[in-house]
Amino acid sequence: MRALLAILAAAAAPAATVPSAPPVQTVLTQSGPWFVDYAATSCKLRRPFGTDHQRVWVEFQQRAPRAEYHMMLYGPGIGALGASAPLEFRLGDGYLIKANGWTAATTLNGIKLMRFYLGDPETDGRSRAASYLAYQAPGALAGATYLEIKTSKADLKFTSGAIQAAITGLNGCVDDLVRGWGLDPAVQRTLSRQPMPLGEPGKWLTSNDFPERELEEGRGGIVEFRLIVSAAGEPTGCTVQSGLAYAGFDQATCGAVMRRAHFSPALDAQGKPVASYYSSVVSFIHGGSVAEAMDDPWADQPSIVQ
Repeated sequence: MRALLAILAAAAAPAATVPSAPPVQTVLTQSGPWFVDYAATSCKLRRPFGTDHQRVWVEFQQRAPRAEYHMMLYGPGIGALGASAPLEFRLGDGYLIKANGWTAATTLNGIKLMRFYLGDPETDGRSRAASYLAYQAPGALAGATYLEIKTSKADLKFTSGAIQAAITGLNGCVDDLVRGWGLDPAVQRTLSRQPMPLGEPGKWLTSNDFPERELEEGRGGIVEFRLIVSAAGEPTGCTVQSGLAYAGFDQATCGAVMRRAHFSPALDAQGKPVASYYSSVVSFIHGGSVAEAMDDPWADQPSIVQ
């Protein structure tokens, strides 16, 4: 009996944990040139990497002359990354971001699409609301020669080569956008102060602004908008830049912010008030509790809950 108990105790002992091997790095070389897409409300810089089932398109997007870039990956090759955090993004040798997670979706034509949330929890304390890059290191993208994305499932390295010329082309597109708004891009790139909201942007829209039809049908939506703000600090125009929403949400957003938003105007390099722009995002949520809005258009989204 003593021998039998000893055997059972040994069988119950936990097995030693074997550390998992790191993923093997897959290097994807460029399979086409950089291409600048002059869209109606944004500028997109994209390039394909890899071929066939490993192909991935890398896209950087800007909607205003900022240091931030919105990044998107799409194509069959991103399936190798899996769907589990954590994720590490490396922009050349000197810029590393640790991501808290990401969302994945599939487009109607079956191409895999991934938007991931980037942010260093040691400095941010939270994820960014999208993959805005280089907000801590302006110019890092232009100087990088490769991009690397690593998860527990895969390690993808995109050998882009120097992309300074491509970034110059992207900046030219953004300048054309700004001219189309009636603003001078040189002035906007050298502002000493952006337009500053007076009061809380979260009060620009209330639950009473939730469109009645969308409320009855239980719909929600996200609206990214841009205001042109005069040198007197008043909005003179509102444009929906993008949205996962029905038209009612677009109309409710611009109607409310044009009535209620007021600003301290932007200042040029010499401290003189000038016309400029302000962009932010509103979430319409059917049900739940009201979320606090932020006056930083690159941070959390103002939320309207009904």
